[in-house]
Amino acid sequence: MRLRWHSFASLILDSTLIFIAYGCALLLRFYPHLDNNSWHGFVNSLPLVITLQLIFNYLFGIYRRMWRFASLIDAIALIQSVGLTAILLLTLSLLKVFGRHLLPISVIIMGALLSLLLLLTARFFHRLKAILIKKLNHSKGNRILIVGAGSAGQLLAKELLSHPEWGFSPVGFIDDDRKKHGMSIHGIQVLGPREEIQYWTEHLNVNVIAIAMPSASSEVIRETVTLCEPTSAAIRIFPGITGPIKSGNFTEILREVRFEDLLNRESVEINLEQCKGYIEDQTVVVTGAAGSVGSELCRQVLALSPSYLIMVDINESDLHDLNVSLLTKARKTGTKLVPYLCSILDPEKLRLLMDKFSPQIVFHAAAYKHVPTLEEFPEEAFWTNIVGTLNILTASTDYIDRFIFVSTDKAAYPTNVLGFSKRIGELLTSSIGRELERAYCSVRFGNVLGSRGSVIPTFLRQIDEGGPITVTHPEMRRFFMTIPEAALLILQAGAFGEPGAIYILDMGYEIKIYDLARKLIRLRGYRPNKDIQIEIIGTRNGEKLAEVLYGPEEKVTNSPHPKIRKIMANDIYGPNQLIQWIEETKRLAKPTNRKELVESMKQILKSYGVAIDERQK
Repeated sequence: MRLRWHSFASLILDSTLIFIAYGCALLLRFYPHLDNNSWHGFVNSLPLVITLQLIFNYLFGIYRRMWRFASLIDAIALIQSVGLTAILLLTLSLLKVFGRHLLPISVIIMGALLSLLLLLTARFFHRLKAILIKKLNHSKGNRILIVGAGSAGQLLAKELLSHPEWGFSPVGFIDDDRKKHGMSIHGIQVLGPREEIQYWTEHLNVNVIAIAMPSASSEVIRETVTLCEPTSAAIRIFPGITGPIKSGNFTEILREVRFEDLLNRESVEINLEQCKGYIEDQTVVVTGAAGSVGSELCRQVLALSPSYLIMVDINESDLHDLNVSLLTKARKTGTKLVPYLCSILDPEKLRLLMDKFSPQIVFHAAAYKHVPTLEEFPEEAFWTNIVGTLNILTASTDYIDRFIFVSTDKAAYPTNVLGFSKRIGELLTSSIGRELERAYCSVRFGNVLGSRGSVIPTFLRQIDEGGPITVTHPEMRRFFMTIPEAALLILQAGAFGEPGAIYILDMGYEIKIYDLARKLIRLRGYRPNKDIQIEIIGTRNGEKLAEVLYGPEEKVTNSPHPKIRKIMANDIYGPNQLIQWIEETKRLAKPTNRKELVESMKQILKSYGVAIDERQK
């Protein structure tokens, strides 16, 4: 409907311009001696003149062109249309096809020239407007195009105009609301919809594109960033102003676009009362506390007011920093923080911890997690991910009511050493939990944004070094979620209390790693494969092109929380077989027996009915 209205409006506009052009030609030819015969001849001929011009315009595709992006080719088409109309009018007039001269030859020629001038001016109005705006917005500083002409965009423009010392000059608004197009806000014009971001960025020499849509969904932000990709401008986010701005501190109101902004994920809500009900006034142990997920778990647990929070890690510096960062919050909640420097491979020290503090809850996040490293050193995965998990489970037997094992999607239909070791950890947790009839469970999820060694920090480091970004395969896909989201859902899963259960978090949609690389390059203000190259290096040993969250032998059902699903427990053996296997396998856990060790892991999993994906091994 909008297209039909646009075409009808174009016909009306062209008819008006043609009338004005030939009317001016008549006045130029006869003024001040315009008589009635000449005027009547003009009025009688005008419908034919307009009709012929509109027909030729249609035949040359004038009404099917995007004149907002008009070029020389479009101008030539209009010249041909007007020229042929003039030739036909001259022919009809000279041959007196209608029994008379339609119009004087001079009027036809001048009318055609004026028509061409007016029609071209109407078609190239946006190009002329861009040049005019460009001249009116001279600035030696950064030129900003603001995407979003709502209250946030208007506030941003006002702040920038009020602080010229920042060196930033807003040159235009972009907004999808067509009612705003052509309007002026704080003296800055609303230029067009988001589809024209590239056009206006190039024509106005824009240095920075500011996305000022705080309430927009991540899908809209992602679409906007994609539309910004072909430009060379830096992309920034305006999250809104919540307090006074320090003079000159431009980063307070504009920040870099983070990858979290592009994830199509809703905010997570958990049952705070349910979670607080099992954590408040309890003694909680978090292993791997200094890691990315472990440290966030500590922060979230601390907010629920446990009596003690015991943070276990072997990394002395990071454990110290974590303790210092939580002290202020701990004073408010009345929680006693206990940084406990300990390896989970030290069963005596773990037993000492349990005997001294008598904790009720363990979040076990300590693990090795990097696929290619563990493929090279499977014995380390065995000792830390399997023996370490057994150590903490054994030490917990006399005290712990709830044990939450932090797992990974690599444990589902495993194909690599990390997956094998974490799946065995799940089996240990489930079998011991069911035997003791306690709330021992595992929580399985995919990649978390910003964790140490994950793909995003690696890509950002490569970009900062000038590239190239290395991608293993153009079709490699992964699930992603934020660290706070993962930690909150782990807390929620721990509240369910079903012995031996395995929970999987809602990871949303898979993201292609190649597309992720392109987005990150663009968000840093560079152009993919121009400023920063993307290099395909081939898949690494043990790597899948795509991950799954549960194996073919696992049945999935809903849990009490919409963002968490539960894998129904299989009739697995008790823990004795696994513990016996671990004790027997310790002799293989040496650099000289790596192949035998990996094969032994696979065989114990198969004996428990776990499907092994060997297609990519």
